[in-house]
Amino acid sequence: MKKLPVVLVVLVLGCLALAASAAQARDLHIGISANSRGGATAEDIGDIQDLVAETGSHWIREDLEWQAVEPSKGSFNWSHYDALFQEAAERDLQVLPILNAPPCWAVPKEVEECENSYPTSNSDYANFTAKAVERYGPGGDFWEAHPLLDGDLAARFWEIWNEPYFGFTTNSKVDPERYAALYKAAVIAGREANPATDYLIESAVDARTGPEPSPTRSKAPRRPSVSSPTTKPRLSNANGTLAHGPPARARRNTPG
Repeated sequence: MKKLPVVLVVLVLGCLALAASAAQARDLHIGISANSRGGATAEDIGDIQDLVAETGSHWIREDLEWQAVEPSKGSFNWSHYDALFQEAAERDLQVLPILNAPPCWAVPKEVEECENSYPTSNSDYANFTAKAVERYGPGGDFWEAHPLLDGDLAARFWEIWNEPYFGFTTNSKVDPERYAALYKAAVIAGREANPATDYLIESAVDARTGPEPSPTRSKAPRRPSVSSPTTKPRLSNANGTLAHGPPARARRNTPG
């Protein structure tokens, strides 16, 4: 049997608000950060997702990379992610997309690793968000084009960026205010494009976040917090929280 080509982690999508009233119940979904998008073909994607399905999980967390679907401004190619969503739906898997990895045209010219930098324009990222949720969100174009698939598996929840509390995903510029502004722009555009969608704001429960402890300190430093820049209207429906293992050296491909 093939081994999953990533370190399996338990993804806890806690506190998903499913109704307007705070008194109503909240759900807890547990899934796997599977990296099935790394498959070169639909068959490869399916092989990875088969391993996920064997665990009994019904959720997979996947990067939906901006650079892959809009390599040049205004030119979209969804074919690879269409295959990912189709293979997932055929296995009764629900996808939690992470909207990240900008193309080089969308970041400052001096940036070397485009996919690990904030975009120059929040509106460009917001437009990408809107296009993605129009396609894969509830009632989206993808589901209308595939009526035999279960539309209840459409992506309702969307994660904005990946690990903004680590420098290697933000061009070494960990900036809560910058992330909050990006998040706000994306959520406003996404909800306008598809009102049935909800959005997760990044947070962490890992000792690796924040500065390294100082030898002169007896207490661990407080972690930087990231919050929505406004509460009216409420932008964040939940936190996207990853339960990491014991503290270890952060790696570039560590899912978060």
